[in-house]
Amino acid sequence: MKTTKYLIAAAFLATGLFAGCKKGDSSYGVAANDKVMGPTANITFQVQTVPQRPGYMLQWNSGSLITSKIIFNGTILNGNVGELMTFDAPALKTIDLTKSSLTTLGSVNVAYEKYLRASFAADIDPINSVTSLVLQGYFYPVPPPSGVAPFSPIPIEIAISTHAVLNSVMLSNLLINKSNYVATLSLDVNQLTSGISPFMLTTATITNGTILIDNESNPELFGIVVKNLENYMINVQLSAQLMNTVSNPVQ
Repeated sequence: MKTTKYLIAAAFLATGLFAGCKKGDSSYGVAANDKVMGPTANITFQVQTVPQRPGYMLQWNSGSLITSKIIFNGTILNGNVGELMTFDAPALKTIDLTKSSLTTLGSVNVAYEKYLRASFAADIDPINSVTSLVLQGYFYPVPPPSGVAPFSPIPIEIAISTHAVLNSVMLSNLLINKSNYVATLSLDVNQLTSGISPFMLTTATITNGTILIDNESNPELFGIVVKNLENYMINVQLSAQLMNTVSNPVQ
């Protein structure tokens, strides 16, 4: 099996929180304010990892991902035009993908507003040549007809060394009007390979005895994994902390 780099990044991202606005979404036609005036809410980002469940054709023995930044995107109404506001902060964290865990990534300061649309995201990036997401294990092909010995498991590895994003589902009409919130992203490892069939794996390119899913060896399978990360994997729950309890903050 190809050895994936597991070096610990030597340069740690700045620890100070950064809250800023970036240019508006071109589909809405305006730029965000250069400076946020008025109260801001502190939103703590968490990732709840749902590990693999038994009986799956892929059995993962080890795996992790490294986040680099957390991001809140929200569109508000400015007159009759939508305005995109973006707030982000550094978040260098390593998440074990083979264990059930709740990892706090960091916090972002977000302006009090009623957001027409809003989403939460975490960037994953290769830092100092470290692979940002890796999963290693075995693929168990569908057993042949009765009476024939089953196929031997084939080593498999997913390696993402390019920029990718853990995107949450889009929330509508999100009211941010309390001081502290917690946003919990749920990452289901089984869904990482959603859309990849046993046939696709049995016909995949094998490198040094391993099905290597990266952007060079099996680009089609790699594209499915990245798409799952960015579009399908992540659900989000947003709740106000007890000190600022609010009923139905997401409407």
